[in-house]
Amino acid sequence: EYKRAIKLAPHFAPLYRNWAVMESYEDHVAEASNLMEKAAELDRNDPQIFLLWGNIYRKSSKHLEANKKYTIAYNLAPQDPIILSAYGQSMSYLGYYEEADKMLNDSIKADLGFTSLKHIVINRTSLAYNSIEWGEYLVNQRDCVAAERKFNDAIKHCQIAINENASDPKLFATKAKAQFKLALLYFQIKEDNQAINKMTAIINSDV
Repeated sequence: EYKRAIKLAPHFAPLYRNWAVMESYEDHVAEASNLMEKAAELDRNDPQIFLLWGNIYRKSSKHLEANKKYTIAYNLAPQDPIILSAYGQSMSYLGYYEEADKMLNDSIKADLGFTSLKHIVINRTSLAYNSIEWGEYLVNQRDCVAAERKFNDAIKHCQIAINENASDPKLFATKAKAQFKLALLYFQIKEDNQAINKMTAIINSDV
């Protein structure tokens, strides 16, 4: 059907873009990328092309390539909450924790008229994941005070989403991971009572 459509409208970029997404569902990354290249040739100003292209690369663990496409999408639409969220997640994966935190928070702020529970959960879980990774980096740098702050930030982000009646299992798993990392930190700095409290909180969780 896409082939038929393209015969009728060979210069309509969204056709190639949507066909590429379909190919990516079948793990045909090379075919999907070729179609996205064609879509981009036809319309360099459509941020959705580069957002979806980045998603295709991220799905196949090509994170540097994904980040390059998200950069283009962001430059075209810097206030788009979905682009900000995807770009922030990509930055976090590559270890740019401060930039990721800013973009994910900007995604929440830019979410005017778009608010949905799914978007809240994605952003808060991503912020929590970023804070955990950031905290682990700070532990390795022997900055335990800052690391403690980041692990607590992760727990807060998860709790905000949970308070919105979110029930995504990944959210609760991320919160438990943050509590566990915080407990390990407390054991490391000889704060055994606080470590035990965090471990107990995980054990007593209703999730």
